[in-house]
Amino acid sequence: NDPLFIRPFSTRHQELKFHYCCHTAVDIIEERVSPGSKNLDLYLGLLYCIEDLAVYGFVTNTKIKFITIISMTDASIKDIEMKNLFRRLHSQYIALVNNPFYEVETAPKITSKKFQAAVDVMVLG
Repeated sequence: NDPLFIRPFSTRHQELKFHYCCHTAVDIIEERVSPGSKNLDLYLGLLYCIEDLAVYGFVTNTKIKFITIISMTDASIKDIEMKNLFRRLHSQYIALVNNPFYEVETAPKITSKKFQAAVDVMVLG
């Protein structure tokens, strides 16, 4: 449950706040996907709001968790847009771990320039 990739696009919040939000979101995700829960969808939707931030979650069938934190002052986000964002992010992650030169177990953080560029394109357009 250690963040592999944190990429802030806003300077309004300190990076420490994003770490706090991620760890809180992981607890909520664990609760929602615990054995016995009836949630079968990978997209978990809005997990919680804190101050001016909305935290969304997605979990893969291999228990990889994706968390996106959006500033609520920027614009209203539709659920379908978030689902598409998570699906594209998941596809990029799959491409990263399928790279034979990327070692998943030994890499403490995602440092791939290609992955970072793909995330930038997804968010910034």
